[in-house]
Amino acid sequence: MLSPAEAMNVAASNALLKSLEEPGQRTQFILLADVPSRLLATIRSRCQHWSLPAPDAEQSQAWLAEQLGGKEEAAFWWQVSGGLPLLAFELAAPTARALRQQLHETFDALVRGAEPVAEAARLDRQSTESILWYGIAWLEDLIRLGLSGDAGRVRNPDLLPLYRQAVKNARVRDWFRLLDYAREQRRLLAAGGNPNPQLVLEAWLVRWSALLRS
Repeated sequence: MLSPAEAMNVAASNALLKSLEEPGQRTQFILLADVPSRLLATIRSRCQHWSLPAPDAEQSQAWLAEQLGGKEEAAFWWQVSGGLPLLAFELAAPTARALRQQLHETFDALVRGAEPVAEAARLDRQSTESILWYGIAWLEDLIRLGLSGDAGRVRNPDLLPLYRQAVKNARVRDWFRLLDYAREQRRLLAAGGNPNPQLVLEAWLVRWSALLRS
């Protein structure tokens, strides 16, 4: 099983392609991908495609309410996760909550003029990939709010004060550029690339800071 399959680099993809063309006996490959279009077309053409949609909101939130002990908690984390119940359950775990709160405090500090490199140093024990995941989700919220003006479209309603400050201070196209940067760095980390995590985090927060205070 390969997951996320789209994180493979070119060398890994070509090696897999050879195995798909000449598989051994009693061998089955399962590739899980959030964005199948990022896989090589030659790999996709050699695979059966199975779509696994998320369960509906009622089912998801009922299950989450049992796991988290309340309907309000379930509804909040379901919204934060974008309607993915297993991800919502992971995000509601104490460690993930603590990281989310720390990042919220970091961005509030950046708005107030904190030094981004110093803020990055406070996050040095955290997973850069996880930090970028939250950042990507928040940037997507910012862009939704900036384009539509509809606060009901964001996934993290508790961050609306931060979003409104950010939307006021920078153009949507600037947030798109930062989103592209964060996605590329996270892709490199997931693919086993060798970017320096601390430098990635510092550069990313410097860019955030410049936009929050522009």
